[in-house]
Amino acid sequence: MRESARRLFGESVELGLAHLSSGMHERYTTLAVWAQGAEYHRLALLLRRIADHIELLLDRAGGADEHRLLDEITLSNALVDALEAAAARGLAPTELLGRARTRYDETGALEVLGLGARPWRSASGYLGLTMLFWSPRDGFMSCTDARPESLRGLDPIARYKASGPWSGLGAPQRATGQRLSLVGAHLNEAMRLSARDSTSATVLPADSAAWSASQLKPWTRWADLLAARGAQRSLLSRASPMQDWVFLQPSRVGPCRFDDARQALIWPLWDADGAALMAELRFDRFTEHAMERIEALPAGEVSDGLLLVAQLQQVAGAVVAEPLSLIRPQATPPVDALFFDANLAGGGLLARWRQAWAALGSAPAAAVGTSTESSALAEVRRSLQQLAERGLPAESPGGWPAQHQRLLDQASAAGLTAFAALKPLDRGGEALLRMNHLRLTYEALSGREIDPLE
Repeated sequence: MRESARRLFGESVELGLAHLSSGMHERYTTLAVWAQGAEYHRLALLLRRIADHIELLLDRAGGADEHRLLDEITLSNALVDALEAAAARGLAPTELLGRARTRYDETGALEVLGLGARPWRSASGYLGLTMLFWSPRDGFMSCTDARPESLRGLDPIARYKASGPWSGLGAPQRATGQRLSLVGAHLNEAMRLSARDSTSATVLPADSAAWSASQLKPWTRWADLLAARGAQRSLLSRASPMQDWVFLQPSRVGPCRFDDARQALIWPLWDADGAALMAELRFDRFTEHAMERIEALPAGEVSDGLLLVAQLQQVAGAVVAEPLSLIRPQATPPVDALFFDANLAGGGLLARWRQAWAALGSAPAAAVGTSTESSALAEVRRSLQQLAERGLPAESPGGWPAQHQRLLDQASAAGLTAFAALKPLDRGGEALLRMNHLRLTYEALSGREIDPLE
């Protein structure tokens, strides 16, 4: 099974990620079923993710990205190598195998602060509402109500004001800005709370001290935040989604601008050292309200102890913050849920953009990000991505052997000496994937954020 996966990964790159067919999609889907049966649960999940990405490419969907697909295949190939090495030593670590399903354990009594919620639609066709909480003892936690879009019956926006998910909680809206006492709560290792109705919730008032910077300990220097984030995990470490959530305390906020090409609202946040971190929201029907809320906020110095609850994400090499809510400790209520709370009288930035988009009759181009890695790594990245996108026909004048040597010479000249130590491989696809894995490792070590695979 592992050899079949490795062969399929190599063939995908040799054929060219821009030329994958429905037959290749079926092979990944079939292999995912095989991996699940072999109890390679983590690999099965990644194979299904690759199959879904190929389907997006075949449908020419806006979220499809051959470069992103290359990194997914690269890290999946590295997982197969790690499984092979573990099997050779007679080991089967759960970290590599994964689990058949997430287990929720009862936590007993638990007190959390409600930080707001956001509606969403996933690329795989799920709709949902995710509530975010903060526990002074355990950190960030979430609770999600989601189902396939095809089943109908769930409006993520309306769900915010509907009853549940726990007995005693009138609606998710009632948790925002309040202290909850949960009895019979169930929590998994990813810090996700179960939405089972056997959990009992009591809504309690939270005084201003609970929302103060001294209690929430927000990040005030972006350099420290990025340094801590870069040290969190290796390329094959399982993702810890709750580690992506942070409290930010900017010293100054800038006026918003709308990036037409990337369909995103950009909101600059400056720390006390004058370093900028961009808060971003991509435009869709679920983020439109939050974008209008942010557009209406005044720019300038922050004087009221404003805190921002945000999820850090990577956009083409740069770390950006996706806002969820604002916290003003002395205000009533202290939490401003950007995706739901009443709108303010804002400018016409989004309105003007929507009019321009309608006049064009089509969506703007796909996102184009900025990168902060060195020029040498950027050149290696571009070369590997171009080769993987168009394929590796060995008989062509610029075939893989010549391209491989050119890449090695280019990397060595830039001081990236680890490339020369890679073991030679007969198949160009597998060799390119290993080179790309090394490139991702260099970028992670240099501080560039790498997307998790789960």
